[in-house]
Formats: sequence, structure tokens, C-alpha cells
Amino acid sequence: MGTNLCVGATRLSKYYAGAGIIPYGTVGYPNGVQTPIPITGPLSLSNFYGAEYISNLIINGNFEFSIGVSEDATRFRFLGWTILKQVVRMNEISYISNSLTPFTTTALPPPAGGGTSPGDNVSYDTNLANNPSFSYKIIDTTNPLYMSLAVPGGTQKYVLELRNAATFAGVVTPSNPNLFGIMRGPILISEFTFTIGVGDTISFNWYGAKDPQGDMYAVFIYALKPSTYEEIVLVDAYGTNSGWRTVNRTITISDPIGQFKFVAIHGSYDQSGGCKVGAYLYLNDIKIT
Repeated sequence: MGTNLCVGATRLSKYYAGAGIIPYGTVGYPNGVQTPIPITGPLSLSNFYGAEYISNLIINGNFEFSIGVSEDATRFRFLGWTILKQVVRMNEISYISNSLTPFTTTALPPPAGGGTSPGDNVSYDTNLANNPSFSYKIIDTTNPLYMSLAVPGGTQKYVLELRNAATFAGVVTPSNPNLFGIMRGPILISEFTFTIGVGDTISFNWYGAKDPQGDMYAVFIYALKPSTYEEIVLVDAYGTNSGWRTVNRTITISDPIGQFKFVAIHGSYDQSGGCKVGAYLYLNDIKIT
């Protein structure tokens, strides 16, 4: 059987060496405020992403340890995870973790007014600062401000929020080739591989929602086998508000097995034809049983 991805503080402490206080990322929890957060036990940043980790373990699958390790122009990093500030095109042209992006096979909801979507083949308004934009937040759903995001009947209180927003190039006219396009990004990817075999079950909760100023969500979640670039598709969906949904995917003899990474491509679809997109993706309690 596989390994539970929601690792507690005791298990984590075996990897700590050194001492320190690690600040949250400026776009991380709570509310984008950079706050020094003391941790229990020492931690060495120099060894944080080293080979000391067990190769078949994803750490922090329940997002309980919201330690903001780093943020730069291309990514956010916190315990166990990287969030790439990257636009990808799911047409096997873009790369994620040295692997070509997969194809989406779910039918696109028809554009408003019978238009034609260019899919991922869009360009962005270069006159807007920070466009496209990406952000994340780790949310404690016991906080009264966020209780509405709690998973009904769930046992894990922390939720990861991914958000995107963008404006497509050109004015809103029927001749604009970017009308009804799709933006895909940011991308969540586990820092470490985990082992899955026949009979193991990958499970997690997810919730897609449109931004009030944006449009539909476009969510694609999969397990990636880096050694062979094989994929196990877990979610491929569009919509405006999914509510919380649970994935329980049991591995069969027809699936690839071995070492995998968990990958979630967040996206947004301009289904209304306004050349603006934006959406939220929430994730909770990623584990293997």
C-alpha cells in the first residue's frame, strides 16, 4: 500500500537540522502578510530540499505546515510543494517538470453566442502590469472569515487556494482571435515523488470557482511519473462553481505504477467572450491509502 501524504510534526522533525524562524511568503497565508512564524524544532534551509527526504513521501499533503520557504519571479515554494507562476498550453508544446503538458479531453463548454474558442492559443495584454497574475493562500477554515470553505464532513482544516487572472490582448470584438480563450496557470507540483502501486488509492478534495471579475475555471489534475512521463488523469473539468468534490482514484493493473508527482494545473476559460479570465482552485487533504 502507499504512504499517507499528510505527515505530522513528529515525522517532519527527523529532517530538521539547524535552527531558525522561517517567514511566510508575501503572497501566502495569512492574507499576503509577511510574518515571522516560529516553528517547533530546528530547520535548516540548506538541507530543506536536499536528498535527506524519503523518496516515496510527499510531505504536507494536508497543507498544515504553511511555512513560506521562498518566493521569486517564477515560483512560490513552501513545505513539500512548488507553485509555478507559469502559463502553459495543454497541447504538448509547454513543459512542466521536464514533461510535455498533457492533452485535455473534456469537451469545452460552448462559447457564448456560438463563437469559436482558440483554446490555449492566446496572447495576453502586455500593457497591464503583472499580467497574467498568480497567487496562493493557505487557509485555516476554522477562522470565521473562511468557514464557508470548509469541506463538509472533512477532517483536515487547511485548504490551499490557487488564484489566477489575466486580460487577453486586443479589444472585445468578434474578430479578436483571443476571444473565448483559455489561460492555464499557476501550476502546483509536489517537490518529491511518492510511490503508488496496484490497489493504492489517490484521494483529495477539490473546489473550482470563477472569479467575480473573471470567467469559468479550467482545472486539470494528474499524477505524473517523471521517469517515463506517463500520467494518471484525476480531474479534467470546466465550470463556474463546482462545490467541494472528492476524488478517490484506485490504481488498477492497467495504470502505470512507481514513483509519481502530484500536479494541479489551474486555469480559467473566457466562456463569456469578455477577454478577461480569473478563477479559484481549492485543494484539501491529498493522500494515498
